[in-house]
Amino acid sequence: MYQFGGGYDTPGLTATREFQIVPGGIVAHVGLSRVGGGEAAVGISEYSDESGLHTFANEALWETAMYAKTGHFVISAYVARGVATVWWFFQVWR
Repeated sequence: MYQFGGGYDTPGLTATREFQIVPGGIVAHVGLSRVGGGEAAVGISEYSDESGLHTFANEALWETAMYAKTGHFVISAYVARGVATVWWFFQVWR
């Protein structure tokens, strides 16, 4: 996933991917593999589990891993300037 952000005087770009899958045990991981010329973040910005909905307001609070019994989670990527390559994967178990 390549995302190009704004300039020094503009806000960056945030892209999200929402997952609604069959509920089960979910493990999700995210990471940055490359950041060129700027600032970038990737993380799990929202998920639900037995205790309710967990929403993280900005990229500084996003989680890098999640282990939950859920069917809903959101992965977000933010690039302030430059370019970033991010990765993510998830596994489902019974």
